This record gives sequence, C-alpha cells and structure tokens, in this order.
Amino acid sequence: MTPTRKRAVPLTTATVTPKVVLEKKVEEVKPAEAKTTAKKTEAKKTTSKKAAVKKPTTYEYVLQFQGKEVSSNDLNARFAEVWTKDLGKSLSDVKKVTYYIKPEESAAYFVVNDTDEGSFGI
Repeated sequence: MTPTRKRAVPLTTATVTPKVVLEKKVEEVKPAEAKTTAKKTEAKKTTSKKAAVKKPTTYEYVLQFQGKEVSSNDLNARFAEVWTKDLGKSLSDVKKVTYYIKPEESAAYFVVNDTDEGSFGI
C-alpha cells in the first residue's frame, strides 16, 4: 500500500465566511385544510342564496260591468268599512275573506273565516 500524503494546510489569519444558502419555504397544504377551505367556500355560497328571498306574487282584479268599474282595492276598502263600522268587529279577527260579486244586483257578498256573512253595494 502506498502511504497517503497529507497536504499541509497553510495557517492563515483570514476569516472564513460561511456560504449563505437561501431556501424558499414552501408551505404544504394538508388535505384536511384543503377540505375545510372548500367547505367554507360552499357555506358562503349557500348563505348568499338564502338571502335572496322570493317576494310573494300579488294579484289585483278589476270588474267592469254596466259602465261601472270596481277594483280589488275598492272591495277591500268597502269591506273594511262595513266590517268595522256597520258590524262593529275588528279587522284583526279576519283571517280569510271570500267575495261573491253579483253585477246584476250591483252587490258584493262576503264570507269571513268561513262563518260570518255580509254584503255591500258596489
């Protein structure tokens, strides 16, 4: 075997500066965190859909006969007047009103809560 020679390292007074290695830190996204983020996004989407509440449809009708015209607002106002003033009852008791309009008699008949009846001229 051949003897290995050692090289003589010269002694120097110079300072050795270490190499600075810049490493980029890459954040790992764990699968559990990814699912949570996806769930949060889905939750936000559904809440925005709930905020859009559909308005109820309103109906209005107008009855025309013998040169007269009666609208749903006219019937409701006339009913409220008869119900409170003539019959002395409260509008808070009313849950359902059914009108029966007879143009040949120029009259409107009503049934309140399927029990009370009344009429008025139109």
